[in-house]
Amino acid sequence: MAAEVVIKDNIMVPGMKCEHCVMNVRKALSMVSGVKGAEVDLDLKKVEVTFDPAKVQLGKLIEAIEKAGYEAFPG
Repeated sequence: MAAEVVIKDNIMVPGMKCEHCVMNVRKALSMVSGVKGAEVDLDLKKVEVTFDPAKVQLGKLIEAIEKAGYEAFPG
């Protein structure tokens, strides 16, 4: 059985202003298949996402954040 591959990548979310924003972004990412975790740094307006690249690409993660109402781009 092959080992699962996971990678970490950063997404900048400049519109996050409070813990409610952090919860919204985490929730949006948690609903995407292939996401293993998301560490949000509110001060830096950055999300470090751990995901399986065989199941989801960075663009889909950014799209999920944008659908939640936030501007997002690779960081």
